[in-house]
Amino acid sequence: MAKISWFRFFGSRVRVPAFGILAAALLLGTSLVAAPGRITSQKRLVLDNKEQRAQFSGNVTLEQEGLLLRCEDLEVRYREEGEKRGVESLRGSGNVSCAKDEKGGRIALRSAAFHSSGLLSEIVFSGNVELSQEGFLLRCDELEARLRSAGGQRGIESLHGSGNVSCDKDNKGERIELRAEAFRSSGDFSKVIFSGNTRPVRVKQGLNSLEGNEVHYNKNTNFIDIPGPSVFEFEPPAH
Repeated sequence: MAKISWFRFFGSRVRVPAFGILAAALLLGTSLVAAPGRITSQKRLVLDNKEQRAQFSGNVTLEQEGLLLRCEDLEVRYREEGEKRGVESLRGSGNVSCAKDEKGGRIALRSAAFHSSGLLSEIVFSGNVELSQEGFLLRCDELEARLRSAGGQRGIESLHGSGNVSCDKDNKGERIELRAEAFRSSGDFSKVIFSGNTRPVRVKQGLNSLEGNEVHYNKNTNFIDIPGPSVFEFEPPAH
């Protein structure tokens, strides 16, 4: 495996094709970023010092403090302050996936694209976003993950999703379906608050359904709380 630090290149543009595995160990340990990180790619790395941009392609992997992000293409923009260089922004696309172990189990994210600042304190996933944990599947158009850093590990502090939110969970053989316009959750993803703006949140299980402007859902206990006005619709079981 060839290891390349982009900061060793001083030309205006360097194109490095890779016939195997190309690894770029990014020297991010400066005051411009939160912690050191590492990016690897399998096809090509294009470095453009004039535009202060690096383009990785082919099975790209980004690692930082236990956080693992994968995608097909990644653009990294960096800046210089005196003798220091640091990452300013990251933008990835194509089969984006992210995995992080949390107290409630591993949280897995998939989307079409993502973008973030160089600090990786907030990552925005967009396009057919899927979030899953222990049999719980949630979909939306856009998801913002706010991250925290402690003890050399990066964890999820909160999640905010919007646009065509849908949630499916199996409860003792019966499916729970939920539709909303937005949701928010703490990092362990044990409690999720669904909300509606132009239409109410709707929860359906079997023949019964619930509606409310805001639905608080504990996915571990299947406990539902609807503060404010609500509608409960039910049908008698078939004889």
